[in-house]
Amino acid sequence: MSNSPITAADGQRLNAIVTAYRDRPNHGYDFAAWQTALEECDERLKDFDEVILMNSSCYGPLFPLEELWQKMASVTCDFWGITRHPGTRGIPPHLQSYFLVIRRSMATSNAFREFWERAVPRCRSHADTVRFGEIAFSTEMEQAGFHGRALIETEDLQENWSIGYNHPLAVHAADRLIVNYRLPLLKVKAFAKFRNRQTSSGAEIIRALNRSGSNYPLPLLERHLRRTTPLSWQKNLPSTLLLTTSENVRPPTKPISPKIAVFLHAYYPDLLPEFFSALNHLQGTFDLHVTTPHRELEKIFSRFTTPPQANLTLHVTPNRGRDIAPWLNAIPLEQHLSYDVALKLHTKKSPTVTSEFGNRWREFLLQALLPSSEGVDRLLHAFADDPELGLILPPWPPVVTLQCPAAYLGSAADSALARQLLDRLRLVPPGETDQPIFSAGSMFYYRPAAIAPLLQAGLDYTTFPAEPLPEVGTIAHAIERLIPYIAQSNSYTYRQTMTLEMLQDAFRTCEDRSTYHYTTVYRSMRELYHAVWNSIRWRTGISRGDRWPTV
Repeated sequence: MSNSPITAADGQRLNAIVTAYRDRPNHGYDFAAWQTALEECDERLKDFDEVILMNSSCYGPLFPLEELWQKMASVTCDFWGITRHPGTRGIPPHLQSYFLVIRRSMATSNAFREFWERAVPRCRSHADTVRFGEIAFSTEMEQAGFHGRALIETEDLQENWSIGYNHPLAVHAADRLIVNYRLPLLKVKAFAKFRNRQTSSGAEIIRALNRSGSNYPLPLLERHLRRTTPLSWQKNLPSTLLLTTSENVRPPTKPISPKIAVFLHAYYPDLLPEFFSALNHLQGTFDLHVTTPHRELEKIFSRFTTPPQANLTLHVTPNRGRDIAPWLNAIPLEQHLSYDVALKLHTKKSPTVTSEFGNRWREFLLQALLPSSEGVDRLLHAFADDPELGLILPPWPPVVTLQCPAAYLGSAADSALARQLLDRLRLVPPGETDQPIFSAGSMFYYRPAAIAPLLQAGLDYTTFPAEPLPEVGTIAHAIERLIPYIAQSNSYTYRQTMTLEMLQDAFRTCEDRSTYHYTTVYRSMRELYHAVWNSIRWRTGISRGDRWPTV
């Protein structure tokens, strides 16, 4: 069953009977689709030993399905699934509905038919479908006298509800299920990004699949994730982070000579020596487009030593749109799209904050993007090796994360402008979490073809408001945050990059600061409270049975 258009050729390739919903929205989710199919096949259900209900929320099979049926053939039950949610915080234990097998005794029963008539009209949202569909199915069928079992019974694993995390084991312990239980189907949501996740991540799942001996094509899985899921989920995939420390840079497999452009906006000319020095790490010839609103820069340019391999062009631009508008309008569209790889930079000072904060931020971005000749060569080879790679950008600088943790979210005005621009570009990227992916400081490598919709949008200088600008809430801020999502909507992927030394420094900084997080302080105060009260209780002779004051 599909809500997408299904052609006759698609049906033949699937070698199945396909019921297509072309004229109705996706009401009721998978449970409504299953109900429709069951009604169509009602007279035939008695002819089958088992009926499989499955949705498309999984990758698989990770292991031969013969293992699945061999194990469950000897299990006495009326219905079964792959995994069971063990129940937590008012949620009763239940079989997860991404794969359910209904045996004939139950499939032909009145209780089974009545469940669908009763449940599906109540499945108006995803939460309703989980409550009145998935959870109620196991509960009501058990109450009707049928017995359900799971392929993977995990009595030794419990939910981590104590840290506010109550997702099912198929999501938050997928790596353990793969290695220890040969989990045959992997939920896409197992790769989701959760704020307080301390169990399996995308990297751990990929490592588990490699250790398990599964033959599932991991490149296929990763391409699907990168095309269809929030970019923040993909941050945890092993291949997303490109480390460029000289010791771990692999020798190039083949020589490459990409046509490279560097766009450098020079609002603060005194920082040009710092940028020109870093650009010396680009070994091959490249076109250097320097944009600036300062006409006098032409006179003082002789004081600077530009990289000898750079073909320099100076563009005097209006002082509108900060570094974004000059970048989009510096050269004609055809010329921009003719480059294989481009690097966007600007002389960043962050004058609204302390100079030390701004300097650390700028140095982090430059060190990530232009670390060394070997490191830059590694990044350029990444583009050559992967034609679907559209962006390489630095991760969030720790100094920004620790100083301004809410900056991830942006402002409501940024979000509104971003939605308007996506509508204008006719792009619909997957939804995102509260930890979006973008270059904080708008410096990054990119394949111009990856962001062609933005370059073709005709965003001239009049699109951008005049100075002075607020710190947030302009079209320039919205574009800064949208770049990776434009590339994703245009079928390109992204990577993040830093050196090993930067990664080590970031770990030390975040580890030191995280010990002062308010939740840690709260727990420490709570433990101190109980320690003091325990001492008072025993010293004053209060009996063990007396109720303690609560916190």
